[in-house]
Amino acid sequence: MAAAAGGAGGGGADGDVPAATRLQAYAWCREFLAGSWKLIGPDEFGISLVSGGLSNLLYKCTLPEHVPSVGDEPRQVLLRVYGAILQGVDSLVLESVMFAILAERALGPRLFGVFPQGRLEEYIPSRRLRTEELREPRVSAEIAVTMARFHGMAMPFNKEPKWLFGTMEGYLRQISELTFSEPAQLQQLEQLRGYNLEQEMRSLRSLPPPPCPLLSPGVPTRPRGTPRA
Repeated sequence: MAAAAGGAGGGGADGDVPAATRLQAYAWCREFLAGSWKLIGPDEFGISLVSGGLSNLLYKCTLPEHVPSVGDEPRQVLLRVYGAILQGVDSLVLESVMFAILAERALGPRLFGVFPQGRLEEYIPSRRLRTEELREPRVSAEIAVTMARFHGMAMPFNKEPKWLFGTMEGYLRQISELTFSEPAQLQQLEQLRGYNLEQEMRSLRSLPPPPCPLLSPGVPTRPRGTPRA
């Protein structure tokens, strides 16, 4: 789940968004958010590009300040348009179900709308985590606790681990189909094939799962919205 937080990074100007994307985003917001979103025209609709998405395109959609709220509709949301990684039907279904469960359990932003091309999420003003911040023990510990809570959840998914070995099998198929005309590249390819990667993968499959102390029931958790210590 790339850039799962609502406000993944800085926003750009409206002019950075193509006209077709703007109109489609406007239509999605009108359809799924209703309220004041149905009262504004395309020229009043605010949208800006948000940086920080790894494989998705992220946009911040906003109501104009002069338009009052009708009910409890959000005044700003994050529009996530799926990238190439989530183009398969299975991936889309799993991603949508998982995000909805996380939102329901206050482990992620609220979900406002789901459609084949993406979804509308709660916009949480934030910034991207910098690489050097991962070295800070406090930050790493908080990430570990959150990930442990996430992986310890009961999810309605296939319990057999398929992604890792499925991805590896895909890479192996690509290697078997590769061909090069340059001698240097052929030499590197033959060296790669000489490692007997199929046997390596079979050995990995036979390994017992390692114990994970982070998944113990005693791991403390901090619900969304609770101030940090």
